[in-house]
Amino acid sequence: MKSNTNLIIAFLVIAVAVLAFVAYDRRNPIDKAGDSIREAGRDIKDAVEPRSPAEKIGDSVKDTVRDIKN
Repeated sequence: MKSNTNLIIAFLVIAVAVLAFVAYDRRNPIDKAGDSIREAGRDIKDAVEPRSPAEKIGDSVKDTVRDIKN
């Protein structure tokens, strides 16, 4: 019984992840272009002045929050 519960939970987690990815992938082309431009700017900035891993994680969290709000 315990393994069935774990299997069901794992299936639900995977299903939610797939649905989140599909929703993220079906965004407006303008939003996708904005993300690409923002990412390119960060790559250039990192080449000039590298960020710490903590700053990179902070930027990822900010991006996630912005995506959730949109």
